[in-house]
Amino acid sequence: MFTKSRKSKLVTKKFTQPILVIHPISSLDDAIDFANNGDTLLAAYLFANLATAKYLAQFVPAHASYTNHIPPALLVGPAAPLHHPAATHPRYDPALFTVPRPAHATAPASSAKLHAALTSGPPAAGLRAESVAPLKADGQRAGKIVGFFDQGLITGVVVFVLPVVAGLGTLGFLGVRMGVRKMLR
Repeated sequence: MFTKSRKSKLVTKKFTQPILVIHPISSLDDAIDFANNGDTLLAAYLFANLATAKYLAQFVPAHASYTNHIPPALLVGPAAPLHHPAATHPRYDPALFTVPRPAHATAPASSAKLHAALTSGPPAAGLRAESVAPLKADGQRAGKIVGFFDQGLITGVVVFVLPVVAGLGTLGFLGVRMGVRKMLR
C-alpha cells in the first residue's frame, strides 16, 4: 500500500497481517527522523548502496538491519528474542533455553582446614594465627587524600572564590594607584 500522509493509519497502526507500506521520503535525514518517531524496530530492511545503508543503519533504531535483501528465514515463524544477538540460522540458539548456574565439583583446600577447625572443638592455633595475620601488601600505591566532598569544595573555591578575590585585588590595586596619582598632582 502507498501513502503520502505521515498521519495515515497505514503508517501509525500496527498490523497483524502481512502488509508492505510504501512511504516517500525527501532525504536520508527525513527517513531517520521518520523512523525515530516510533518504538525501536524489530528489523530495518535498507535498500541502497552500502555507504547509504551504513549511514541509515547507524541512526535508525532497530534490533537488526539488513541491506539489499530480506532473509527468507525471517518471513516464517515468530520474531526472534529481543535481548539476544539477532541471527537468521539458527534463530533460537540453545543457549536461550538455559540459565547459567554455578556448580562446584571440588572443595578448595582452604575449606578443608576450616572444616577440621570447626569439627575438632577449639580452633586450631594455625587457623587462628592465619585469621588474625595482617593482609599481604597488594602493591598498589596509597589512595588519594582528597575525598569526594573535599574535591567539590576545592572546585568551588577555584571557580567562584578565587576569581572574586583576584577581581577585588585588582580593583584595590588600581584604586590605590589612582589615589596615589591624585595625591601627586
